[in-house]
Amino acid sequence: MSTLTNSLKQRLHDGDEPLYGLWLSLGCETVAEALAHAGYDWLCIDMEHAPNDSRDVASQLRALAAAHLPSEPVVRVPGREPWLVKRALDAGA
Repeated sequence: MSTLTNSLKQRLHDGDEPLYGLWLSLGCETVAEALAHAGYDWLCIDMEHAPNDSRDVASQLRALAAAHLPSEPVVRVPGREPWLVKRALDAGA
C-alpha cells in the first residue's frame, strides 16, 4: 500500500527554499485553475474571510487537481469546530 506524501509539508519542513503562494477569495474554479498555472507553490482557499462555501471549495479543489500542477491547495476553514474541518476534508482538502 502506498502512502500519500504532501510535498508542500515536506518542502516547508526542509526549509531549503522560499515558497510562494496566493490566497483565493473569489470562489471561482476558473480563477483557481488559472492561478495554478501561474507557478505558485501553494494556493489557499479562504473560507473565513471570503465568500467560499463548501461547494465553492470543492469545485476549486477539483479544478486544481485536474490541472495536474505542483501548486498545493490549502483550505482555511472559518472556525475550529471539527465539523468545519471535516467538511473541508470531505471536499478534498
